[in-house]
Amino acid sequence: MKKKLKILVSVLALVGIFFGVSIFYGSLAIVSQKFSNGKTIVIDAGHGGRDPGAMANNVKEKDIVLKAVLELADILRNRGIDVRLTRSTDIYLKLSERTAIANKHNANVFVSLHCNSLAKKNSSVSGLE
Repeated sequence: MKKKLKILVSVLALVGIFFGVSIFYGSLAIVSQKFSNGKTIVIDAGHGGRDPGAMANNVKEKDIVLKAVLELADILRNRGIDVRLTRSTDIYLKLSERTAIANKHNANVFVSLHCNSLAKKNSSVSGLE
Protein backbone atom coordinates (compact mmCIF):
# COMPACT_ATOMS: atom_id res chain seq x y z
CA MET A 1 0.00 0.00 0.00
CA LYS A 2 2.82 2.44 0.84
CA LYS A 3 4.37 1.95 -2.60
CA LYS A 4 1.05 2.77 -4.34
CA LEU A 5 0.69 5.88 -2.18
CA LYS A 6 4.21 7.06 -3.08
CA ILE A 7 3.49 6.52 -6.77
CA LEU A 8 0.18 8.41 -6.50
CA VAL A 9 1.87 11.30 -4.69
CA SER A 10 4.62 11.38 -7.33
CA VAL A 11 2.09 11.42 -10.17
CA LEU A 12 0.05 14.17 -8.51
CA ALA A 13 3.23 16.22 -7.97
CA LEU A 14 4.18 15.85 -11.64
CA VAL A 15 0.68 16.83 -12.74
CA GLY A 16 0.82 19.86 -10.44
CA ILE A 17 4.21 20.87 -11.79
CA PHE A 18 3.02 20.41 -15.38
CA PHE A 19 -0.07 22.55 -14.90
CA GLY A 20 1.85 25.13 -12.87
CA VAL A 21 4.50 25.44 -15.58
CA SER A 22 1.85 25.51 -18.31
CA ILE A 23 -0.08 28.26 -16.55
CA PHE A 24 3.16 30.18 -15.90
CA TYR A 25 4.29 30.05 -19.53
CA GLY A 26 0.77 30.75 -20.77
CA SER A 27 0.73 33.82 -18.55
CA LEU A 28 4.15 34.84 -19.88
CA ALA A 29 2.80 34.74 -23.42
CA ILE A 30 -0.02 37.12 -22.42
CA VAL A 31 2.38 39.42 -20.55
CA SER A 32 4.74 39.44 -23.54
CA GLN A 33 1.91 40.52 -25.85
CA LYS A 34 0.69 43.26 -23.53
CA PHE A 35 4.14 44.65 -22.67
CA SER A 36 6.02 44.35 -25.95
CA ASN A 37 5.15 47.93 -26.89
CA GLY A 38 7.41 49.79 -24.47
CA LYS A 39 5.50 49.42 -21.24
CA THR A 40 7.47 48.97 -18.03
CA ILE A 41 7.06 46.47 -15.20
CA VAL A 42 8.69 47.22 -11.84
CA ILE A 43 9.15 44.16 -9.64
CA ASP A 44 9.78 44.52 -5.93
CA ALA A 45 11.47 41.75 -3.96
CA GLY A 46 9.70 42.21 -0.64
CA HIS A 47 11.56 42.82 2.63
CA GLY A 48 15.38 42.86 2.49
CA GLY A 49 18.35 44.01 4.54
CA ARG A 50 17.43 44.22 8.22
CA ASP A 51 13.86 43.07 7.47
CA PRO A 52 13.94 39.28 6.88
CA GLY A 53 10.19 38.79 6.44
CA ALA A 54 8.88 35.34 7.31
CA MET A 55 11.48 32.90 8.67
CA ALA A 56 11.61 29.15 9.26
CA ASN A 57 14.46 26.64 9.47
CA ASN A 58 17.08 29.33 8.78
CA VAL A 59 15.28 30.28 5.55
CA LYS A 60 14.30 33.92 5.15
CA GLU A 61 11.55 35.30 2.96
CA LYS A 62 13.80 38.15 1.79
CA ASP A 63 16.24 35.62 0.26
CA ILE A 64 13.56 33.51 -1.42
CA VAL A 65 11.79 36.44 -3.03
CA LEU A 66 15.04 38.06 -4.17
CA LYS A 67 16.07 34.88 -6.01
CA ALA A 68 12.61 34.53 -7.52
CA VAL A 69 12.55 38.17 -8.65
CA LEU A 70 15.98 37.92 -10.29
CA GLU A 71 14.88 34.78 -12.19
CA LEU A 72 11.55 36.34 -13.21
CA ALA A 73 13.28 39.51 -14.40
CA ASP A 74 15.62 37.47 -16.61
CA ILE A 75 12.71 35.52 -18.09
CA LEU A 76 10.74 38.68 -18.85
CA ARG A 77 13.74 40.55 -20.23
CA ASN A 78 14.50 37.63 -22.53
CA ARG A 79 11.00 38.16 -23.91
CA GLY A 80 11.75 41.80 -24.67
CA ILE A 81 9.93 43.32 -21.70
CA ASP A 82 11.30 46.42 -19.95
CA VAL A 83 11.74 45.24 -16.35
CA ARG A 84 13.05 47.34 -13.48
CA LEU A 85 13.76 46.06 -9.97
CA THR A 86 13.43 47.87 -6.68
CA ARG A 87 16.36 45.84 -5.39
CA SER A 88 18.79 43.31 -6.84
CA THR A 89 20.80 42.81 -3.65
CA ASP A 90 19.98 42.32 0.03
CA ILE A 91 19.25 45.92 0.99
CA TYR A 92 16.48 47.48 3.06
CA LEU A 93 14.11 49.89 1.33
CA LYS A 94 11.19 51.75 2.87
CA LEU A 95 7.83 51.33 1.16
CA SER A 96 8.01 54.95 -0.02
CA GLU A 97 11.38 54.23 -1.68
CA ARG A 98 9.94 51.18 -3.46
CA THR A 99 7.01 53.10 -4.89
CA ALA A 100 9.29 56.04 -5.80
CA ILE A 101 11.31 53.65 -7.99
CA ALA A 102 8.14 52.57 -9.77
CA ASN A 103 7.11 56.20 -10.27
CA LYS A 104 10.61 57.19 -11.45
CA HIS A 105 10.41 54.59 -14.23
CA ASN A 106 6.77 55.44 -15.09
CA ALA A 107 5.82 51.83 -14.40
CA ASN A 108 2.66 50.51 -15.99
CA VAL A 109 2.64 47.67 -13.47
CA PHE A 110 4.18 47.38 -10.00
CA VAL A 111 4.43 43.89 -8.50
CA SER A 112 5.67 43.26 -4.96
CA LEU A 113 6.60 39.62 -4.42
CA HIS A 114 6.19 38.01 -0.99
CA CYS A 115 5.83 34.50 0.38
CA ASN A 116 4.08 33.38 3.52
CA SER A 117 4.90 30.88 6.22
CA LEU A 118 2.71 28.80 8.46
CA ALA A 119 3.44 27.27 11.84
CA LYS A 120 3.16 23.48 12.04
CA LYS A 121 0.43 23.80 14.66
CA ASN A 122 -1.78 25.28 11.89
CA SER A 123 -1.08 22.45 9.46
CA SER A 124 -4.80 22.01 8.71
CA VAL A 125 -4.77 25.31 6.83
CA SER A 126 -4.41 24.97 3.07
CA GLY A 127 -4.99 26.85 -0.17
CA LEU A 128 -3.55 29.61 -2.28
CA GLU A 129 -3.35 33.34 -1.79
